[in-house]
Amino acid sequence: MKRILYMIAAAMLLLSPMSCKKDDPAPTSSLSNTPEALAEHDNKSGGIYKGTFANSSTSGQIKINLQNGKKEIVIKFGSETRTLTTTALGSWTSGVEIVGAAFTNGNWTITIGIPANGSYVDVSAFDLGGVTSVDGTIMKELSTAIVKVYEGTYAGDDSGKWNFILQSGLINGVYAGASGSDNFSGAVVGTTITIVTTGSVNASGTMSADGNSASGSWTGSSSSGTWSGSRTL
Repeated sequence: MKRILYMIAAAMLLLSPMSCKKDDPAPTSSLSNTPEALAEHDNKSGGIYKGTFANSSTSGQIKINLQNGKKEIVIKFGSETRTLTTTALGSWTSGVEIVGAAFTNGNWTITIGIPANGSYVDVSAFDLGGVTSVDGTIMKELSTAIVKVYEGTYAGDDSGKWNFILQSGLINGVYAGASGSDNFSGAVVGTTITIVTTGSVNASGTMSADGNSASGSWTGSSSSGTWSGSRTL
């Protein structure tokens, strides 16, 4: 796996020139605006973690559920969804470090580590039936701050997937296209989206009033285009 990044708050992530547009994923009709995470896990290794990942052709989402007796990871990649389970956490309790726990379902496997305070997720192995190279981002959901997942595309002088997650007005995202893939960060103030990168690409856009879709434009040193996405988790 190329990279899965995790941040609780703001993150410094990168972006690179991009852009032929594909259909955005349709938003789920049962999207909730209430956090699933329980307060007892807010500063512990347990709880809920949500994220998104992509390669140049396929988009995915991930939810790690380590509360209410569950120890599972639900992954949707393209049109397929699987629930991965583990035998590595038999005696584990929230607040104890997770080291190299492998979650599997058939030929899908992901191995994660989480420190005792839940400050990040380390993905040390990732294989979805032979797919091992993706870029992504994961955030810990808090009982007071839901994590929303958006999946979409970008188009123009390059094209590919444009995914991001949003928590408390902060954006962490990933693009993956013909010219490569990397991560980006930004913020939403009102309905205005601003994405600032350490590379040559910047992006801006607008969030819909209901918060379930967004669109905008991007510019690079010698390229430009548009992007759009819909909330899927």
